[in-house]
Amino acid sequence: MKITEIIQEFNPLYLNDLKNEMHHSIFINEASYKILILRGLNITDDGLGYLSSGFVINNDKHIYKFDREGDCLDKSDIPFSELYKLLSPIFERNDKIVMHYIDEIDKLEDVLFGRKSTRIFMDVWFDLKKDLTRMDRYFERSLKVIGQLHKEFSKVDDFQKVEFADLMSAVSHLQQSLKNQISRLDALYNYFASIKNDKLNNNLYLLTVLSAVFLPLNLIVGFFGMNTENLLFKDNPMGTQYVIWIVSGSFLLTLFGLPLIRIIDHRILKIFLGRYNMYNKISGKIDRLFKLD
Repeated sequence: MKITEIIQEFNPLYLNDLKNEMHHSIFINEASYKILILRGLNITDDGLGYLSSGFVINNDKHIYKFDREGDCLDKSDIPFSELYKLLSPIFERNDKIVMHYIDEIDKLEDVLFGRKSTRIFMDVWFDLKKDLTRMDRYFERSLKVIGQLHKEFSKVDDFQKVEFADLMSAVSHLQQSLKNQISRLDALYNYFASIKNDKLNNNLYLLTVLSAVFLPLNLIVGFFGMNTENLLFKDNPMGTQYVIWIVSGSFLLTLFGLPLIRIIDHRILKIFLGRYNMYNKISGKIDRLFKLD
């Protein structure tokens, strides 16, 4: 049915709001009707998006859902006393989408804590942070709109106050969960930055070692072109081979020695001084607490 056939005093300006698929959540309170536009989360190939649903409630407490294809209102089979059943599926879908984002954060966290940060870490991190921030703003507005709806109809006898209070509580909990995930992302970024700084420091250290090794070797190699008495290997027929061995040994020591030292530090020392010691302390405290044998 056309809107004007149901509500003769309907403001035509609101029609564009109902037609807009991306319209933000809003509650419009008019004397002869109420309009509720509730925007839900939607995932497309292009990323996070929104999809709005429009509802009109007349003074007889009949609920109509706006049909964008037919540009008309369809009367809902759900009575006013069960209005929350029209809104719950939207937030149930939102909850599933948020859980998928949490799973992606868990994967990113596991990769990073395994010190296996990828080159695309910042791209993934930025997309997650951007979407979670947008969802946080979305839930803030949705909670405000549902609160306005609850306040408007709270004095109506057949309005389900408890169910709407539970719905608002669930939305608030979901929003708080989003804030926690944003904090997790901030912590992951700080940890990622510390890993990159650690790698940079190691590279600088390696360059310093290489400089300390090869600069003196340049002096040794350059000795062959010098016309100075009593220099090392000057009269030794094996002098050239000795120099080659020294250069090769220094190169191999730099190439394989430093990684070996890192492995010893990362594997052996951490087992005895790091992780093992930490879990051993925790296990000991638990045993003492519960008096386990």
